[in-house]
Amino acid sequence: MSNQLTASTNRSLIAYSVGFAGSVALTLTAYFLVTNDIFSGWTTVLVIAGLAVLQCIVQLLFFLHLGQESRPRWQLISLLSMLVIFCVVVFGSIWVMYDLNDRMMPTTQQMTDYMNKQAGF
Repeated sequence: MSNQLTASTNRSLIAYSVGFAGSVALTLTAYFLVTNDIFSGWTTVLVIAGLAVLQCIVQLLFFLHLGQESRPRWQLISLLSMLVIFCVVVFGSIWVMYDLNDRMMPTTQQMTDYMNKQAGF
């Protein structure tokens, strides 16, 4: 009985270690791609999005044990929850950044008025 428990514990520890190493590797890859300007423009965005999808798969397989569940309904609920949270974070961030850009950038007329005041016209 204790041999089975030890083997199960070792498999879990190995799975968690592989998942952690994969997550760190994907995160560092994304970081170095951006900081070293390996790609430019939309290529960087697409590569980062691909790495994010891989990160989600690693999280689902190694930490949520998606492939090991005996009841597929819980797998589906886990996957849908992850997708909802992912969409809220991504689209919410884009929405907030777009809104802040609109609020912070002055209009052309405001910029012209400011420049005219500074020049003494």
